[in-house]
Amino acid sequence: MTSSRDRSTIPLFLSQRPEYLAYRYRGAEGSLTLPAYKKESAGCTIIYYGEIFCRFPGCKRGRKGFPSTSALRSHVTNQHNMITGPQNSGSITEKMKEEAKAWYCGLVATHDTDMEGEGNEDKDRSDP
Repeated sequence: MTSSRDRSTIPLFLSQRPEYLAYRYRGAEGSLTLPAYKKESAGCTIIYYGEIFCRFPGCKRGRKGFPSTSALRSHVTNQHNMITGPQNSGSITEKMKEEAKAWYCGLVATHDTDMEGEGNEDKDRSDP
C-alpha cells in the first residue's frame, strides 16, 4: 500500500495504526523528535519494521523518508557505517510486529507527553 503523499510503502499491519500514521506525518513535517539508534546484544543497530526516517544525528534524511525500511537499512549501513543485521527475507514474525507496534506507540506517546509538558510550562508561567 502506498501513500499518495510520499509514495513510500506502508506495511499492511501498520496501515491503520494511528501511532504509525502519526510517525509518518510528524516525521515528514519535522515535528517528531526521533530517538538515537540502539543496538541489540549482537551489536547490530535496531531498525524497526516500517521505519523510513533516518535517526542518525544531523542526517538530512531524518525528515525525508525513504520508500521502504529496506532502503533505510541500506542508507544507514552505507552512509553512517552502522551494522543493521540481516534483513528478514520471509514473512515478518508476530514478535517483530509487536516490537514495531510498541516502538511506534512509545515514540508518539513520548512526543505527545513532551508537547503537553511544554504547553503546561507556558501556562504555569502565565499564572500569577
